[in-house]
Amino acid sequence: MGSKNIDSIKPVTYTYFDIVNLREISIEEGTFKAQFFLDMTSKIPDPINILSFNNLDLDKAMKTKIVKQDELEGDFHFYRYLIDAKFDFFPVVDNYPFDKQLVFISYTITDEDKHGVLQPLPVEELDREFRLEGWHIRDTRSGVFRRKVNFNTFLGSETMIKIEKENRVGWLIKDQAP
Repeated sequence: MGSKNIDSIKPVTYTYFDIVNLREISIEEGTFKAQFFLDMTSKIPDPINILSFNNLDLDKAMKTKIVKQDELEGDFHFYRYLIDAKFDFFPVVDNYPFDKQLVFISYTITDEDKHGVLQPLPVEELDREFRLEGWHIRDTRSGVFRRKVNFNTFLGSETMIKIEKENRVGWLIKDQAP
C-alpha cells in the first residue's frame, strides 16, 4: 500500500443535540417547534454557517445564539449554540387515535468537498430527557439518510443522478392521551 497524503483527508465536524423541549407538535400541519443547544466541534470557525437544516420550516426564521465558544487543541473550535426553530415532519394520520409519530431534525454540511464531513451522532448519545408537551418518547433514531436525486437541465438528453445524504436525529413519540 502506498502512503496517503494527509492533506487529502477531509476535516470532520462533530455535533451533539441537547434538547430543551419539543412543543406545538401539529399532526394537521406536519410541524413542530424545538428549542435545543447544538454543540459543534470543527476546524471551521463558527461552523453553524456551514450547516443546513433540511426540514426547517421556511415560514418561520430560525433563531440562533452563540452561548459558549472555545479554542481546542489541533486547530479545533468548539461552539455551543442555542437554537429555536420550527421543523417539518411527515405525520402518519393512520396512527390515530393511538397516536405515534416520528419527529426528526435533518441536517447536512452545505458543501462536503469544501468543508468536509459531518460525523453522525451515535443513537446512544441522543438526548432522551427533555420537555415534551403531551407526548412521551418511545424510541430514538440517529444516523445517515440517503436518497437518490434526479437533476434535469432540460438542455440535453442527460439526466444527472446524485446520491444525497443527510444526518438525522429523531424521536418516536406517543401521545399521552388515554
